[in-house]
Amino acid sequence: MSANLQKIDKAEERKPRKDFDVNLEALRGFLALFVVSSHTIGVHNRLFPERANGIFTFQPPGHLSVLAFFIISGYVIGTTNKTKFTRSTIFPYINKRITRVYPLYLLSILFALLTASKNYSWQVIAHNISLTQVMFSEVIWENAPSWSLHYEMLFYIIFIFISAININPIISLGASIVIGLLNFYAYPILGPAVVTSYAFGFAFWSAGLVLAKFLRRKRENTYGLLASNIFLFLTLYNFNTLQQLLTYRYRTLFHSDVIFINPREWFGTVISFYDFAFLPYGILLVLNFTNKQYRFRKPIQFILQLIPAYGIYNFIRYTGYYSPKFTAVIIPIFTYLVSLILLVYPKNFIEIISKKIIDLGKFLGSISYGIYIIHFPILQLLRRNDFFTVSGLAFFPRFLTFLGVVMLVSFILERKFQPWVKSILQKRVAGV
Repeated sequence: MSANLQKIDKAEERKPRKDFDVNLEALRGFLALFVVSSHTIGVHNRLFPERANGIFTFQPPGHLSVLAFFIISGYVIGTTNKTKFTRSTIFPYINKRITRVYPLYLLSILFALLTASKNYSWQVIAHNISLTQVMFSEVIWENAPSWSLHYEMLFYIIFIFISAININPIISLGASIVIGLLNFYAYPILGPAVVTSYAFGFAFWSAGLVLAKFLRRKRENTYGLLASNIFLFLTLYNFNTLQQLLTYRYRTLFHSDVIFINPREWFGTVISFYDFAFLPYGILLVLNFTNKQYRFRKPIQFILQLIPAYGIYNFIRYTGYYSPKFTAVIIPIFTYLVSLILLVYPKNFIEIISKKIIDLGKFLGSISYGIYIIHFPILQLLRRNDFFTVSGLAFFPRFLTFLGVVMLVSFILERKFQPWVKSILQKRVAGV
């Protein structure tokens, strides 16, 4: 190949794909950041040398971010695979998924084993490499977020059958919820507990397919609206009144709960029925960040914006400003107020600030998979080294150091390593 042709190929690689959505990339970036933050702040704090207290007990929406990732994944797969699968199109689909997932994932497994605090059996390692952990073995703890990749690969496979026999995604969404509930109440007759978690997770994934199939009209959203949605999302772990309502109503009507008690494997029951209280917000994020036009847009946005306000009102009413619990919700209350300002005050300088926020998300989105998959092994390594004094202020240098390392490693993996591996694999496939 001549030098000129090589330059042309590289230029083509830098051009955004027609199906590439930069705003959706920004959403991915923020969700990845929320997952990382959820492992370093609040109840899952793994950097702070002492037990977290005060505002450090704020819990970022890490779990909710993974659920939103499922919706995004279903949407992207549905958008890029609109035609019915045939024998000739299944292999390219599988090859594309493997090429995207595996290079960085295998590196994360290697790093996790190097930082592991115990020796894992070869069977556990083999299942984690093949992404059949959760189903057949434990998850390597030092790479704990990989549980969601196992779910993703399973959903990719299920989609092949959905596409091949042309199942309406609305039916797959509803059927997934029904299967999850049936398996819960018939457990262990129908199947293991993990079937319920798979089914509920696939319902979120199917919601993305629904959006891709039925909502195609576009509209331009303001950066203020997008930034407002991000700050609103940060309040949901503490103040999503829909979850409280769903839990209360279900228990009242059926005199039972939909949660597995004392599960053997947490990753096998990680998605519960009550997570559906967050489905409307996940759908709202994807709709707005993909600039979709949909009916009753303003009333839906208004209602979902007000729901956390009711939760905040009740919390202050029954807990009070002077309760120790109040300090734990200062951050989500603040982010809610910011989301309101960005939404209802559409001035030019607000739009400029919002654009800068979304631009930051776009950068994070360009390395989001690297951030998601490599941060936990790095976290396990860093937390063993006591470079800082044991004090409340120690959290900030630890967190900034950790975040800087994660960003640097993710940038190298996504911008250098992944393209290099992809080019090698493409050459080998082309030579077959």
